[in-house]
Amino acid sequence: MDFFSRPYLGAAPEYGKKSFLERLEREIERAKKRYPEAKLVGIADGAESNWKFLEKQTEEQILDFYHASGYLGALAEALHPNTVSKQKEWLVKNCRELKHKKGKSGELLNLMKEVKEEKSHSKNLTEKLQAAITYYENHQHQMDYAEYLLGRQDS
Repeated sequence: MDFFSRPYLGAAPEYGKKSFLERLEREIERAKKRYPEAKLVGIADGAESNWKFLEKQTEEQILDFYHASGYLGALAEALHPNTVSKQKEWLVKNCRELKHKKGKSGELLNLMKEVKEEKSHSKNLTEKLQAAITYYENHQHQMDYAEYLLGRQDS
């Protein structure tokens, strides 16, 4: 099965997500029947309810890259205050490395902690850094994007 023939199911949030999850379960069962040898991988944002559902239904779970990379803005701002061009340059480089370099999420988490402790920041930026640290700590095991990309190329 090539990458573009893989089933994708997404929907706008609803209260309780009941009908979405029921539909998703049907799609997963259909995929299991059609591709019994396929490895089922769940990709989602950081909501705990997603992971509880996906852990029962899939062999592997991955944090979506959009949300993981979205937390890096606070770190870029802390490292390069008042220099938007340097913030953008840092973000491009580090988002690329987050996607392609093994262990990068751990490096970024350590850097977030160091920067939060070493520098004096506004209350708002300190809160953003803490939110990023918490997010990365909670999802470290779902952020090995370099490994996931290698696996995707093999399938």
